[in-house]
Amino acid sequence: MELQEIKSRLNILEVAHHLSIEINTKTHRALCPFHPDKTPSLQFSKEKQICTCFSSNCTAGTMDVIGLVEKKLNLSTHEALKYLTRLAGETSPQPPRENGSIKEKTDYHQDFEQMQSSFMASKTARAYAKDRCLDAGKLSIGYNAFKGGKFSYLRGCITFGLRDGKGKVVSMYGRSVRDNDKARHYYTSNRQGLYPRYPSGEKKKLIMTESIIDAATLLSIDEITSEHEILALYGTNGLTTEHIHAIQRLEGPREIILFVDGDQAGKAAIEKHGEYLQKLFPEIKITTVDTPEEEDINSLAVGHESGVFTQLLKERRRFLFLSAEAPAQAGLSETKLQPAVGEMAQASVHNTPPPSLAGLHTENPNKIAYTTGTAAYYIKGGIRKDLDSLKVTLVVEHPDSKAKSRNKLDLYEDKQTEKVSREAAEKLGLRADLVEHDLNRLTDLLDEYREDLASQANNEEDKTVAISASEKEKCISFLRAPNLLSAINELIGKSGVAGEENNRLFLFGIASSYKMEETLH
Repeated sequence: MELQEIKSRLNILEVAHHLSIEINTKTHRALCPFHPDKTPSLQFSKEKQICTCFSSNCTAGTMDVIGLVEKKLNLSTHEALKYLTRLAGETSPQPPRENGSIKEKTDYHQDFEQMQSSFMASKTARAYAKDRCLDAGKLSIGYNAFKGGKFSYLRGCITFGLRDGKGKVVSMYGRSVRDNDKARHYYTSNRQGLYPRYPSGEKKKLIMTESIIDAATLLSIDEITSEHEILALYGTNGLTTEHIHAIQRLEGPREIILFVDGDQAGKAAIEKHGEYLQKLFPEIKITTVDTPEEEDINSLAVGHESGVFTQLLKERRRFLFLSAEAPAQAGLSETKLQPAVGEMAQASVHNTPPPSLAGLHTENPNKIAYTTGTAAYYIKGGIRKDLDSLKVTLVVEHPDSKAKSRNKLDLYEDKQTEKVSREAAEKLGLRADLVEHDLNRLTDLLDEYREDLASQANNEEDKTVAISASEKEKCISFLRAPNLLSAINELIGKSGVAGEENNRLFLFGIASSYKMEETLH
């Protein structure tokens, strides 16, 4: 059966039922089976035949019927298609089983444990790790010495396990120990998980490195691990949604330290990731380490004593992206961090936008702008003053293509926000979870902005309107002229109030007495 035929014959809601996922028939929501879910966060779309988990604690993302089966039953695409083919012709199919249990695509956790045994048995692998200053006694390192098998492309590589939120190895990274290899870095095809693990938040400082080998280097140094948690990026462009979700679920850290290579790509990554993290997590301090030119963490470990890292971390600088003047303020060493925070607090007294509002551009109140690493957001026509809603006209713009999605919604309505996030993301090719995160942050910023406006309005003194002597004389002459009421009524008509001559004049008379001690009403 062809792929499109399978999709046309199966409804994702019915497939979910066969997978024991209970869906609310009104909201089309279900408890997500891919993370601990207390409130239904898995949204199904019957029209688009997809489902999306909108929880920040989940990495499932958006799935079609095939992706849902793959993930729920832990099957390969080929196995999932077989299952769906049977489902299209049967009422109660069974997933493929082996020895009474569902057959898994690959048990990376077990495979990695076997590779760890191979590492301990290989002099070549252990010598390479030692030369690279990787402490095998403190690290979980594997080695693939086998010619064939499903990991043949990792042959001759020391391996590192990437783990999910439960600590299970769900994919692997390999680094060749052979100097004649042109390609020295390998990931398994389904790269997911984080290295060395999801951070726990027990330590308030999180170092993010450019590569897994750099993270492993720092994990080998007690002086670093005693005060810091370590998390590896996957290259200069390797800050993924899974990294963001891992940070979102923490009560800490209080500081994220970007420690990447000392080359142009590394400097560009600091600017990009620093700005993005600062906007996503304004409550977290973002700092950067000045890695020496053309060096990386591992090369520093090979060529220097471990004290070099203590010194570099001590001299780290704060990343500030608060205004056009931010670059001039960014060169703050750790010893100057606290005064810098104090200066920011003082600046807010003098009407400088506080950090929490720094990403919101309100120079034009009829086109409020908010920009993140995901997209640009514009509020057209301003915002209403009533505090029981936040109805806006929203434009979401793709950062590169400049394609736009336009919507009217109330940001206080969670369901509307989720729907707009999903639809805008699908139209523009963005991640729905990140768009929703941005809109939630934008809502908070607009709340603060509106409260500031209300406070300013309450503090303003009554303004007296002054008119010139010639204008005053003209008004008095008009009032002294005969048939005053007829003349007023004629002007009311010219202003646009057509008909109802008696009523409009009567109401004008009442309204014009508002400054009398006893008003006519």
